[in-house]
Amino acid sequence: MTRIIAARVETQERGEMIVAALRKQQFDETQVFYVNPPGQHAAHPLRGDMESDSGAQSAPEGQAAGATAGAAVGAVVGAVASVSAPLVAPAVVAGLAGVGAHVGGLVGAMTRTRDAEDEREATQREDPGPEARDTRRGGLMVAVNLGDADEGPVVELLQRMGATDIERADGTWRNGDWVDFDPVAPPKLVEPEHEER
Repeated sequence: MTRIIAARVETQERGEMIVAALRKQQFDETQVFYVNPPGQHAAHPLRGDMESDSGAQSAPEGQAAGATAGAAVGAVVGAVASVSAPLVAPAVVAGLAGVGAHVGGLVGAMTRTRDAEDEREATQREDPGPEARDTRRGGLMVAVNLGDADEGPVVELLQRMGATDIERADGTWRNGDWVDFDPVAPPKLVEPEHEER
């Protein structure tokens, strides 16, 4: 395995400047590449990156609570409505309880999901919150094959030149490329003590 340091850069020009600076320090095996935003890596057969969206993980609990409340409301409405037609009362109560459960389940599930703005904030803000720590943000990345060299000078240079989300990785480097880069693997960000150099 090859020791690799990688980081996000804002522009292609910045990435090329960093590569040139790294090559001046004898780090010749460097690469600039684009990483798709979270959710756009087609890692699963039905597309997407995960089995379930992190913003919808609480939806089943909301659906259950909503269905229960909706069934109760539907049953009460059915009981009140069936006063005028006592022969069909059981069918009316059951039917309205079912409709109430269905509508309540939908509403309950929707109230427990994260909206698009919250999802974008969780993955794209400059300082991601704890809920997004295992997510690699999309954009341009610079990667450098460290070989046997110390990572300190590389991390320092990346910080000085405005790179963000600096991470360590072990991977396969072949013909100038990080060939087994996994965009959905949680990044191993450089510890804060290294960032204070």
